[in-house]
Amino acid sequence: MTVTWIKNARYEGYLNELEKNKKINKQGSVSFSGFEFEINQTLLHSQLKFSTYIPYEVSRELLLKALFKIPINKIINSENLINKLNIVEKRHLQLP
Repeated sequence: MTVTWIKNARYEGYLNELEKNKKINKQGSVSFSGFEFEINQTLLHSQLKFSTYIPYEVSRELLLKALFKIPINKIINSENLINKLNIVEKRHLQLP
């Protein structure tokens, strides 16, 4: 099973805002500017369906990890985010 968007999800605007506010420093690390990051992350989280029950706090952490793991040379879009979310969720579910 995989992480998916809930039915009738409206996430494109939030993803676009995250991409617009993404910053890359000299060391190649990604950061996000503005308070909107928290708002957009919360709104995206509310539209995700994880493959199995994962507590709210943990699933928020997985989303955060996925956002920061999208390569700096790729845009934040639905495909890239879902791909990274599936990777971090799979790793999490393999933990003892």
